[in-house]
Amino acid sequence: MDHNTLSVTVYCTGGAFARLVGLPADAGVQDVLVFFAQFDAVDHICDYDDAVCMVPSMENGRPSVQSIVMMKSVEHAILAQRKLHKQYLDDRCVAVFVCGPDGVWHRDARRARGRGRTTRRAARCECACT
Repeated sequence: MDHNTLSVTVYCTGGAFARLVGLPADAGVQDVLVFFAQFDAVDHICDYDDAVCMVPSMENGRPSVQSIVMMKSVEHAILAQRKLHKQYLDDRCVAVFVCGPDGVWHRDARRARGRGRTTRRAARCECACT
C-alpha cells in the first residue's frame, strides 16, 4: 500500500473525513470511538455502522496506526480536529487531518473549507460523494 496516495472509498452525505494518525498499534474501532467520546467529539461522526475504518496494515506487516472516520460535514470534521489534534490515546499522541469535498487531506482547517492554498497533496481520499 502506498501511503502517499492512500485511497479509501466510503459513502457519506457530508463528504468530510477525519484521518487519525499515530494510534496505538493495537487500536481498533471501539478505541477510536472511545477517543472521540473522551473529548466530546463523538457527535460529529456520521451515523453509520461503518463510519470508522481502520487503515489496513502495511505490506511489511507493521500496523498502519491510522484510522479514517466519516464525519457529518466539513464543519464537524474541523470541530473534531480542534478537540482531538495532539491529544493522547494511551501513550500515543494522535494527529488529526481533515479531508473536505476537494478530496485532499489538510492540516489547516481553512484549506478544508476551500480557502487558502493547498501546497501538498500528501494523501488523497476518493470519496463517493465528491
